[in-house]
Amino acid sequence: MSVSFQDGVSPNKKYSGNKDAYISQGAPTTNFGNASDVKISGLSGSEQVALIRWDITNVPVGKNVASGSIEIDVNGANGQTYQIYQALRNWDDSQVTWVQVSQGVNWQSPGASGAQDRGSVVLGTLAPTANGTYVINLNGYGIKLVQDWIRKAAPNYGFVLVASPNTNSISLASSDQSTLSLRPKLVVKVSASGK
Repeated sequence: MSVSFQDGVSPNKKYSGNKDAYISQGAPTTNFGNASDVKISGLSGSEQVALIRWDITNVPVGKNVASGSIEIDVNGANGQTYQIYQALRNWDDSQVTWVQVSQGVNWQSPGASGAQDRGSVVLGTLAPTANGTYVINLNGYGIKLVQDWIRKAAPNYGFVLVASPNTNSISLASSDQSTLSLRPKLVVKVSASGK
């Protein structure tokens, strides 16, 4: 059984549990939580980091996760690789900036780069060669993380998407994108029996 989470689309048209934002080294105190795109860049002096999460609390605790994937629409594809990590801080999409997780609370290191800000293990990669929709399959570590979220063994602060140094910028459609079908989607395949 697969369960999908996409604002305004699934699991029902009333779903609004997807939150995202991007943070920018070039605008360290500006919040981009309402942008129609989130950006990722590894260019020196103008790094950008994307943050994204979905509320998946309606998945029963007893279900086992077989796979997980993120479907996302890409612009500015360049064939370079971008990495996904676990977010370790409870960021606020309407307040988060390059320097702050939320108003009055700083990241351990600017850009969500500290050991207390994001995990150290890559959960999946994105390497778009042309503009369009891509499916990012979570690896074993990513699947375990989603399982931990469902079982409430770890808090769900979502994902941090980053670029390696000197990697060019790309844009990903956000949950504020006017075209509903382009909004980010999390797909979780779970066992029907929980075994």
